[in-house]
Amino acid sequence: MLQLIPDRIEIRSGKQFIVLLNEKTAHILDLHVGDRVKIKNGKNEITAILQISEDGILDNHIGLYMEAWKEIKARRGQRIHISLAEKPISTQYIRAKLEGKRLEPAEIDEIIKDITEDDLSDIEMTYFVSGCYIHGLSNAETAALTKSIVKHGSRLEFGHRLVVDKHCIGGVPGNRTTMLIVPIVTAAGLLMP
Repeated sequence: MLQLIPDRIEIRSGKQFIVLLNEKTAHILDLHVGDRVKIKNGKNEITAILQISEDGILDNHIGLYMEAWKEIKARRGQRIHISLAEKPISTQYIRAKLEGKRLEPAEIDEIIKDITEDDLSDIEMTYFVSGCYIHGLSNAETAALTKSIVKHGSRLEFGHRLVVDKHCIGGVPGNRTTMLIVPIVTAAGLLMP
């Protein structure tokens, strides 16, 4: 684990943590564009995606995009730790799906867990969706995917109150039955989110 001096990069990266090294420092550490790196500052730790800059970042410095800077509570002049992080195991399952293999429920669960915990890059998530689109999902995979989304995703809780739904499966397009039924049902005191 190496210690580097953090520099704040005034760029927002969205939800993903991005860090920058200059070419020389990256070469010494044998790090490459797209590698995952662990950044640690005391008790604060993140996993970030590495980008490499030809200029703008000094030797033994690391540039932190705004989200990364804030998350690890970096301060100018201090030293933070950097080390190579392993790719999540779910990337192997994503590759398997891209190659047309069927996934086990535990493998799908790991992918969904990593998605909800922001451990996969946008590109890795795109590969997963592409694999599902190209090769489809078996009934077992669809059931496992649905269960994992419910398990790891956000849910609305309404307590013990009865929740009802009006759902249309087609028929005459634009018949506007929803506009009639929903106000009547909710006026009767039923919960219809």
